Amino acid sequence: MRFDIYSVGAKLVRELEAAGTVRQVLHDGYDIIHLELMDGHEVMIYLVERVIPPYEIRTIINANTAASVYSMFIAWRAMLLPDDGQVIEPDGWMDALIAVGGDKIYGFETLMGQLMIYPVYFEALPYNNRGERRVRYGAPIDVGNIRARIQPIARPGWDGAWRVADFETGQPAHESPITSTHPLARQYALLGLVPGADAQAVKRAYRRLAREVHPDLNLQAGATVDMQEVNAAYRAIMQAATAAAPDSQPRRTRPPVRRR
Repeated sequence: MRFDIYSVGAKLVRELEAAGTVRQVLHDGYDIIHLELMDGHEVMIYLVERVIPPYEIRTIINANTAASVYSMFIAWRAMLLPDDGQVIEPDGWMDALIAVGGDKIYGFETLMGQLMIYPVYFEALPYNNRGERRVRYGAPIDVGNIRARIQPIARPGWDGAWRVADFETGQPAHESPITSTHPLARQYALLGLVPGADAQAVKRAYRRLAREVHPDLNLQAGATVDMQEVNAAYRAIMQAATAAAPDSQPRRTRPPVRRR
C-alpha cells in the first residue's frame, strides 16, 4: 500500500513539473505534496488511501485556508470510490469531500504503469429526499489544468468560502469517452480505445500492449500485474463481443416434415 502511494505521488510530481504549471515543489511527502504554481498560489495535494474522518478534512481545510494555501484531495478509486452509474447515499467522509470538490471527488489509479486521475461526479437526484446521488465518471484529466479557486461550502461548523484546487476543464461527465454507461468502459480505456471499438482494433491494441508490458520483455516492477490487467480487459471485451454476435445465438430449426 505505502509503495503504491509513493509511486503515485512520484508520478504526479513528475507530470506536474513536465506540464510547466509548477514553479517549485515545496514539500514532497508522496501522499502529501506542497506545490507553488506558476501564478504564485500554493497548493497542498493529499493522496487519500483510507477513509478520513470528516473532522480531519475540516481541520485541514481550515488550517490551509487560514495560511492562504489551496487544498486538493485525490482518492484511491479502487478502494474508496463507488463504481460508475451507482446510486448511493454518501457517508460522512465522502459527503465532506464532495462538498470540498463542488459535487465531485478526484480519483486516481495506475493502469499499465500510467497514472490516471479523473473526476467522479455525484449528481443529486430530483425528488429524492434521502440524500442519494448518482455516480458518473469523467474523462482522465490533464494535470496541467491545475488551478486554485474559492469554493463556498455550506456545512454545519464550517460554512463559508474555502481555498481549494482542482483540475476542472468544464467538460461534463456525459461527454467523456471513458465514462459511464458502457459496462466495459474501463477495459476499453485500459487498451487505449473508446467503448465499442471493433474487434480488429481491440486485437491490435492488445498485441501492441502485450509487447510493451509482457514480463519477459519488460523488466520493470509491476509488469506481471500490468500484463494480467491487459489480459483480463481483453478477455472481457472479446467475451462480450462473442456473446453479442449473431452467430452466438441459438439457431432456429424447422420442424421435421412428416411424410404421408
